Amino acid sequence: MGKMFESTPKYRKGLIGEEIIRDFLEFHGCTVSRPKDTAPSGSSRVDFVLNAPKKFSLWKGTELVEVKVMTTMGYSYGRFPVYNFPINLIEDYRRYAAEKNLHLNFFVVDEEREQIFWRDIDELEIPLRVEERTFPVDVEHKSGIFHYYHVKQFVPVGRPNFADLERLRSINLSHVDKKILRPLKDDDELSDEEIISESRDAVKNFLDLTLPDDLPTSDEKIPLFVDAMRSSLRRIPTYRFREIYHAVRNLNAADAMPVFAEKFYALLDTVKRERQRASYQTPYIFKPKTSAKKFAELHAPDDTTVEIFALEGDESKLFAEMFHLAEAFGCDTRGLIHSDFGNAVKATSRFYTLNFGSTDKKISAVPVKDVPAILRDYAFNRTDYAEKFCAAKKFSSWWKNAVTTL
Repeated sequence: MGKMFESTPKYRKGLIGEEIIRDFLEFHGCTVSRPKDTAPSGSSRVDFVLNAPKKFSLWKGTELVEVKVMTTMGYSYGRFPVYNFPINLIEDYRRYAAEKNLHLNFFVVDEEREQIFWRDIDELEIPLRVEERTFPVDVEHKSGIFHYYHVKQFVPVGRPNFADLERLRSINLSHVDKKILRPLKDDDELSDEEIISESRDAVKNFLDLTLPDDLPTSDEKIPLFVDAMRSSLRRIPTYRFREIYHAVRNLNAADAMPVFAEKFYALLDTVKRERQRASYQTPYIFKPKTSAKKFAELHAPDDTTVEIFALEGDESKLFAEMFHLAEAFGCDTRGLIHSDFGNAVKATSRFYTLNFGSTDKKISAVPVKDVPAILRDYAFNRTDYAEKFCAAKKFSSWWKNAVTTL
């Protein structure tokens, strides 16, 4: 690979994207390596080979990984957000995966949406109807035919670290240094002056800090100054960190506080990782010796039925079936034990496998008495999304009333 290409913004963004996905997969308990047929220059047909826990994971055993740093483009007069891939490239990936007899996973790092998206290459071909269009769509360009995948065909699996987002954004593909201000909430349409005012208010509200007035006069004092903010951040739910990040980023664009901003983004990432860290090894699962029987059913506000079980001969020990409990407040149930919900269980309770009567039926469950603590941990520590935080809080209020009927 030529030195000139390696210096291009696209290539440098790609390297950062690979680092983001390697870090993401390792944080989720996978081991990541380069393919054995990687050339001495470092080039390879796909970016990584991952080895994942064989149970309770989105990925099973050994699989291939290809990383793309992309933002969506608008298809059909901008109505549909899509990622586009040359069809000959997709076919090349398919041939390589078939040769290796391994699944190939696409990971897309989208700095604009601030998301990490994932999908198995075969699952991307499952037709998805969006309004009157069915995706993927093949579109002919001068350079060839391209596959257009709708963003909804990918699964959001996480967010890049704030410091990594800044690394990506520091590389301008257009070679124009644009200081773009962003509203703190996705649906706001504000002027630049309103965004700055909103950002100052947010920093004051969350951190009791006026920027840049309260900063130390010497850059050498900033690391200690930033570290002192840990106590304030520990009182704030994780989902608000993105809002705080944008507030500080907007103020940095307006008033140039690069040393403070860099240290602060790193602190946000550190606090977030500390509270979200969990073991991705297979957890110990308790298996009571006595069988379970259905004790009751709770009908959640979204019409999900959560079954309640009791151990034979001990109706004081009640358990909630785990899958539908998580589903009832909108939690992602893929790879449930290693999901945000599963990690909240690890932090506050235990997993149980119950035998159902004399049958071979097995039930994954958590103690009813622990559900409020699980929900608190999930809402405050685990989720990055405001809508999921609100759903968990709302469900928690409903749950407290519902269990009084048991």
